[in-house]
Amino acid sequence: MLKDIDRLIDRAEENGFLERSENHDVADEQKFRIKKIIKARVDSEILEDFKQQLTAHAAKRIQHG
Repeated sequence: MLKDIDRLIDRAEENGFLERSENHDVADEQKFRIKKIIKARVDSEILEDFKQQLTAHAAKRIQHG
């Protein structure tokens, strides 16, 4: 599942929907900026759900090293 999420993130970045941020609060953390095209098509509830999924994914990566 983690590989699938990483692959989807990479694909979204390749297609110009996400942009990696250079600012990291935690050493193993990666932040993204969502481009406006997604904001126009996706409501805040879907974005919040996606954020929760990414947070869970990040927690699992940190636990499993």
